[in-house]
Amino acid sequence: MEDKDILLNNLFAEAAKTEIADNGFSRKVMRRLPSRAERMSRIWTCVCTMAAVVLLTYFKAWNYIFDWAVNVVCVSHSINWLHIIPFILLLPTATMLVSSVFVYREMNLS
Repeated sequence: MEDKDILLNNLFAEAAKTEIADNGFSRKVMRRLPSRAERMSRIWTCVCTMAAVVLLTYFKAWNYIFDWAVNVVCVSHSINWLHIIPFILLLPTATMLVSSVFVYREMNLS
């Protein structure tokens, strides 16, 4: 078993050193990938945006959005903001603390 492993390691070590001439084929392929992906991404974004506009127009969503905004304004007057302000201040702090722990762990792992 060990002899086979040694033979395979030697074979792969030699194969890794050899370079196959592809006349720039790999470079051409790698150049085309991002541009094609970007183009497809833009097309997909355009199609989704158009579908959203059509659906919002068909279902007259601006009425629902306006009603929602009016309800938010009405409800915001009845909220006691003194009880909510500590949570508003603690949420970014907690987010920074948790993310810094993850960054610290990543730095120690690498």
